[in-house]
Amino acid sequence: PQRTSNSRGNYAAELRRWVRPALTVFLFLLLATVATCARAASPAETCLALNVYHESLKDGKMIEPLDGMFAIAMTVLNRAEHKLDRVCPVVQARSQFSWTRNPPPVTTDPAWQIAQQVAALAPHMNDFTGGATSYHALWCLKPDAKGCNAYWRSDMDVTGTWGSHIFY
Repeated sequence: PQRTSNSRGNYAAELRRWVRPALTVFLFLLLATVATCARAASPAETCLALNVYHESLKDGKMIEPLDGMFAIAMTVLNRAEHKLDRVCPVVQARSQFSWTRNPPPVTTDPAWQIAQQVAALAPHMNDFTGGATSYHALWCLKPDAKGCNAYWRSDMDVTGTWGSHIFY
């Protein structure tokens, strides 16, 4: 569980409660603007977009809100130490992201387009995840969760919850 015993934790929770809706609207409008500026994606952006896309899907449907998508991207960037040439090795590292074991196809639907836009913008943003380098889906916390074993989380501190994921 997220620590809220100190004033900083309470402040952070309160800030997220009020800022998240405003940030989501702002980012949506920003993404709509970026969508009109077509350009070729770099390899790092493509790897980041693939991870955001696949980590945001459940049973083939987009379930991740925009703040969660940016948090997923930020976590990869944190692992890569914000160096774009390290993004693909982070995403492709063995057993780091479940979707990479048997990559499903990408469809050119709005979810893929949004994931590409998130990947283009995230490297230019400040980290809002508290330095998160790991995450898992919230449904992994259920006792009957199948296909999810977040055994590694026991000694990690929660930095926050965005969308349908918890970040460490």
